[in-house]
Amino acid sequence: MLDRFKHVNDTLGHTVGDALLRETASRLKVSLRETDVLARLGGDEFAIVQDRENNQHAAASALADRVIEIVSRPFDIEGNEVNIATSVGIALGPEHTTNSESLMKMADLALYRAKAAGRNGYRFFDPEMSMAASARHELENELRRAIQQDELELRYQPIVDTKSLLICGAEALIRWRHPTKGVILPD
Repeated sequence: MLDRFKHVNDTLGHTVGDALLRETASRLKVSLRETDVLARLGGDEFAIVQDRENNQHAAASALADRVIEIVSRPFDIEGNEVNIATSVGIALGPEHTTNSESLMKMADLALYRAKAAGRNGYRFFDPEMSMAASARHELENELRRAIQQDELELRYQPIVDTKSLLICGAEALIRWRHPTKGVILPD
């Protein structure tokens, strides 16, 4: 995924953004072997499939480093110098899975971990990412249900002036009274 691509579209226009995507694809294609496959998934997302590597982890790291370096070089698009970066998510088959749809999902989870780590880098899929994503999804669903079931309670915590010991305000807090987990604090 290209970092800061939306900024390019917003500031220089979609024509420049489209040209940037074409130039990025050209740069990526030149850096690949004949046996590798490059695809644009949509928007500013590309996928690369590497095949037949003895050491998949090392080969994927080397490719990710190459992609990051290639994309971070300035682009000259219609007289505009455009500087972007990229975040890369990596999933390995058959190590992580042999199912192509699952492999893409795993690469996507790794991609978002790379973006969360500050962009312009790469991350390998780790099974912990799936567990964390599943837990977050479950929590979101439970929270939606909590709103519907009126399980959220409003509490006021007084703010006290330490010199006069008088209440000078209050902080409004929400507490979630979960039917099986008890009171769930915000943290």
